[in-house]
Amino acid sequence: MPLEIITKEVFKQHYQKAKRKSFIQSVEMSDLLKKRGYNVEFIGFFTNNQLQVSALLFSAKMAGGL
Repeated sequence: MPLEIITKEVFKQHYQKAKRKSFIQSVEMSDLLKKRGYNVEFIGFFTNNQLQVSALLFSAKMAGGL
């Protein structure tokens, strides 16, 4: 399966190797979001068992939402 949930450590290693970075897509941001009550997941896209793309996903319950 090419798109998978990955661990925080795998995400951190991949993030450190990236040429372009954004604080919004960082482990530090995930820690901040968790403290603020967000649900946080790390995902990765694999080809030939090599991690090609990683991302931080976050969500929060909304008033009136499901």
